[in-house]
Amino acid sequence: LKPGYLIQAGNFDFDSGYHAVKELIEARQGKLPDALIAASDIVALGAVKALRDAGFDVPADCSVIGFDNIAMSEYSEPRLTTMAQDRLKIGSLVAELLLGLIEGKRIQKRTMVPMKLLERDTCMAKGTADKM
Repeated sequence: LKPGYLIQAGNFDFDSGYHAVKELIEARQGKLPDALIAASDIVALGAVKALRDAGFDVPADCSVIGFDNIAMSEYSEPRLTTMAQDRLKIGSLVAELLLGLIEGKRIQKRTMVPMKLLERDTCMAKGTADKM
């Protein structure tokens, strides 16, 4: 872990993201990091809600990015920046692995599935808020 990075453990739900960010705001006495990266979109949406409830602007005060590209991320306000993954490809790979295990085959321990960054409204480059 690099100095300056903060990790907050939690569950993969909205309330977990909300409460983790509330605790972060309190612990840092309102001094936010430049950005928050959540392990899922639903956690990121909870984080955005906590930031906004505390009076912060997303993304001017803090950028937020999720992971999953759930449908709600495109329609939230602000629209959530997220990492999209090919769910069909993942499902297909899992099925292949399971069938291989059933057949007694040795399976590959690690498989990478390409992802794509979907830049929406919850991220902006540091220092650009005053140029808006």
